[in-house]
Amino acid sequence: MRSPNLGTYRLRLPRVLLCMDLPASNDAPTQPSKKRTSVSLKRKLEAIQFAEQSSNSAAARKYGVHRKQIQEWRRIRRSIEAAVTGGSSKRRRLAGGGRKQLFRVVNDRMRDWVHRKREERQCVSRRLIRLEAKKIAKEYPECENFRASIGWLEKFLRRNNFSLRATTTTCQRPPADSIGKIVNFILFVRNQRKEHNYQANNIYACDETAVWLDPIGKKCIETRGAKDVTVQTLGQEKLHITVMLCARANGTKCKPYVLLKRKRPVPEIVKKFSRSLVLSWAGKVWMDNPLTEDFLRRVLGSLSFGQRLLIWDSFRCHVSKETKSVLAELKVHHAVVPGGCTKYVQAPDVSWNKPFKDAISRFHEDWMADGTEIEFTRGGNPRPPPMATYLQWVVDAWGSLSTELIRDSFKTCGITNNVDGSEDELIHCFKPHGPIPEGFQALKSNALTGSDVQEAVVVPEDEHDELQELMMEVEVTSGTAANDEDDISDDQLESDVGL
Repeated sequence: MRSPNLGTYRLRLPRVLLCMDLPASNDAPTQPSKKRTSVSLKRKLEAIQFAEQSSNSAAARKYGVHRKQIQEWRRIRRSIEAAVTGGSSKRRRLAGGGRKQLFRVVNDRMRDWVHRKREERQCVSRRLIRLEAKKIAKEYPECENFRASIGWLEKFLRRNNFSLRATTTTCQRPPADSIGKIVNFILFVRNQRKEHNYQANNIYACDETAVWLDPIGKKCIETRGAKDVTVQTLGQEKLHITVMLCARANGTKCKPYVLLKRKRPVPEIVKKFSRSLVLSWAGKVWMDNPLTEDFLRRVLGSLSFGQRLLIWDSFRCHVSKETKSVLAELKVHHAVVPGGCTKYVQAPDVSWNKPFKDAISRFHEDWMADGTEIEFTRGGNPRPPPMATYLQWVVDAWGSLSTELIRDSFKTCGITNNVDGSEDELIHCFKPHGPIPEGFQALKSNALTGSDVQEAVVVPEDEHDELQELMMEVEVTSGTAANDEDDISDDQLESDVGL
């Protein structure tokens, strides 16, 4: 009997023994993971160089990838080296790599559509993008399956560097419509400087701004996913004062002119802030002709060693006959910023007001967080900040603005730039990435023609009427202050002013 051929049999081990984990060794090579991972171009080049020195299998074990992947990297080595040398070492794909984009024609046309709408300063929402994309897709038979889904929208925004932003400025007309008025204003001021030779310490800019005494921010840190974000306030959201900020082109800051709702002066307050503020106990917080005259006489004054120029907006009491007669008496020339252009060429609007109000908000936030100075009514409701406290906020906020910021703001608005036009590139709204970059060439061309622009500067319609009416309405409906100042008791008065 012949013995069986043992070579034709395989040794079968128990399944349990085959699945046993062997003890790991520190020198054991890294096995490629079944999970797909992305590798940077720099690491791919390192793997290629290691494979050339050893083998593809050794490189695959060391870098945890499949051997075929090493072969593919070696095949496109030159492209990887060029990308790494060009500064794209952190990228994980070569240009044009990955899955090809579907519906590219829709993406390209939608990108151009969004850019065009934003150049026209029109609001673009996520909903409008999806609706317009569906309209465009209907024009192409190959895009019949396009659905403009939420996923496509997210990828479209990320792919084209778009994001949902909060609105910072609203306007009724696009900025391009203001080019003529802005250019004429800048050339008018320039001609006035040539004619009268104003010194930097005799060029003023001023603007009124509201200071809210309970400024609550619109954002707050809260646990992710929270449905309710409640913030405690003083209940005085409508309570405010008006501050007229004024400064010179050489960086010198004048005393802030503060309008208070009280009619009866508080001697302690007057004494404390006599050197830092000009207080107006007018009983209202909006400017009119008498208060404008009071501001001009008490802040600018009549004493001057040269001719002066005042830059302000087209508020009604700034261009009234009464105000013009006071300016003539004080020997102050004035230039009115055209309506709708204050956010471009008025120094306070462009550079002062935001840091000033940001400082006020910080002081209020610290005061609320500390809580030791907050007083309460008999009903347990918090009182507004005392007068001494919020007036000190105004002093400190105005003092926090640097001399360089004030001085540079005049050049940013085209007021004190060199009359030969060599500093026109400093005008912020005419910069390449500014709101109206085409205004730079318009300014250059108008300056070369030497046309008389004084007739082109027309005092525009009052752009602050609606704001002033709103402020007056707020004063009537707020009910946060006493109706009759003279009937307030001495104890209540001292409590309010913080003495």
